[in-house]
Amino acid sequence: MIDIRRLSRRFQKTTGREWLSRSVTFDPHVWVANIGASPDVLVDDCLLDLKSAMRPHLDRLWLDQLLLYTLVVGDRRKVKRLGYHLVRQDRTVYWPVEEFLARAAGVAEVDVEGLSQEFFSIAARSSFLPREKRWGEPTRSGIT
Repeated sequence: MIDIRRLSRRFQKTTGREWLSRSVTFDPHVWVANIGASPDVLVDDCLLDLKSAMRPHLDRLWLDQLLLYTLVVGDRRKVKRLGYHLVRQDRTVYWPVEEFLARAAGVAEVDVEGLSQEFFSIAARSSFLPREKRWGEPTRSGIT
């Protein structure tokens, strides 16, 4: 509990003050509805996942998580960047969406809409989810 208080106070003095002058939405439900996950915060046009690891490192799981959020965003016009806020280090790292996807795909440019549609097409046919919980097409308010 002491650690949580310490982190909270540090956040209030630094990043929290900076975010006061920005448009901030915590737990933006409009993004990822039925997949059991959602990004933690939207700051202006930057979708962030909060990480509290003592020794953070970019591993495949973290990057795949951002990739998933990018592909299922309901209103793509709002999100131009995505990344992490490292709570214990009080640091934010982010990438432009197109650059992140291009690097993940190993190409110079990507068609974000095309990738998203392909993802939903595959996910809709997936046998990993019961029929009533399979993903539908993205809507403005998330996934139906």
